[in-house]
Amino acid sequence: MKLLIIKKILDKYGITPDQYWNLYCLYNKKPTMMIPWTLISRNNLISKRFIKYDPELEVDSIRPKGKEIIEDKIEDKNISVSSWIEDYRAIFKGIKAGSMGDRIACTLKMGRFLVVYPEYDKDTILAAAKMYVDSIEDPRYAQRADYLISKTDIDKIKESRLASFCEEVKAGGKTVGKISNTLLL
Repeated sequence: MKLLIIKKILDKYGITPDQYWNLYCLYNKKPTMMIPWTLISRNNLISKRFIKYDPELEVDSIRPKGKEIIEDKIEDKNISVSSWIEDYRAIFKGIKAGSMGDRIACTLKMGRFLVVYPEYDKDTILAAAKMYVDSIEDPRYAQRADYLISKTDIDKIKESRLASFCEEVKAGGKTVGKISNTLLL
């Protein structure tokens, strides 16, 4: 499943990531995965003739112009996560039982990660994952592959340790210690 939303597509059609996601869901006939519309957001897509709304049935449907957005093939950064997610998961193999994480969760979370952090590419992500794994001292405290991508904390805030390690890789950083429990030694 391709989940990377390219900024060029959003700019080209003048839509937000949430609007793109909802168009994607309508296109793939998965309305239960849609983000709740705001009146402004729905009206914006209706006025651009990307969707139509049937008030009698209370149903949105995608129009041909909306389908064009999803089918747009701007390729420069359109990475198919599913083509390399196994490479990412393999980095975690053997740390402890379950450390590779769930394939589907990894794929979905990585897709969202690439939307939020378009500045990171496959090579940076794989190098960051290797950096993380190399920094593990005690496997009991290692995060699963899908949790490294993103995890919701106690305050319901999504956080990504992978983004921190990607930042380190981009800055040319090296791991200075091993991860033990929650401390970097």
